[in-house]
Amino acid sequence: MIAVDGTQKASVPPLQRKAMLQEKRQAEETIKKEMAGARLGYAVLNLLDPGVTLLFGEYNNRAQNKKAVMELVHGFRSLGVQHYEHPMPIAVRSDWVEAGCLSSVADDDKIKLIQWTSKADGGQVTVLGGQHRRAAVLEYKKQLEVEEGKLKSALAGKKKKLGSSGGEGGDEKGKGRGGGKKDAMNVLREDVADLEDKLEHVQGTLSDLGKWTVEVYDLGEC
Repeated sequence: MIAVDGTQKASVPPLQRKAMLQEKRQAEETIKKEMAGARLGYAVLNLLDPGVTLLFGEYNNRAQNKKAVMELVHGFRSLGVQHYEHPMPIAVRSDWVEAGCLSSVADDDKIKLIQWTSKADGGQVTVLGGQHRRAAVLEYKKQLEVEEGKLKSALAGKKKKLGSSGGEGGDEKGKGRGGGKKDAMNVLREDVADLEDKLEHVQGTLSDLGKWTVEVYDLGEC
């Protein structure tokens, strides 16, 4: 067999290849069983206000891919932040987490925010994967805050214009002043209502942003 670089590449006999694949599958199954045994449960962690220090990159230290981060942000915008579909694995001391806050499955409708015990005060929690997801959350937050500022500024301008035109009190203020002015007031009111709706959506998204489902593992068993 010839390799890509033109050198001779030794071929693996079919039986040996089959044995290697079987060994790999067995190793993967063993790891899955060990991980399942160390799993404490699932909870929701606020990445923007975790209550502890989160350590990323200790286990999965691949370089951050900006394109991948922006694709995640695009997904957040089009589909919402579906954090429950991609839990982040974290390793903690079992006595750092209140057992009552953990769920047995990630998509539990009643999944709770993680609750740290006093033993976790000042502690560091190792995140076993999720650097790009965390980076995407931070990027999305930055974008939303810029949008929020622009919407507030635009809304203030529209309201000021509406007020100076005597149009904040309702359509009756425009009676007798000509249909053109009345129509302009109605357009301004519609613009204000539209901006208020957009601002409410952005602020609502920001208030929930950062919450992410985590798969909690016992550090002593990992």
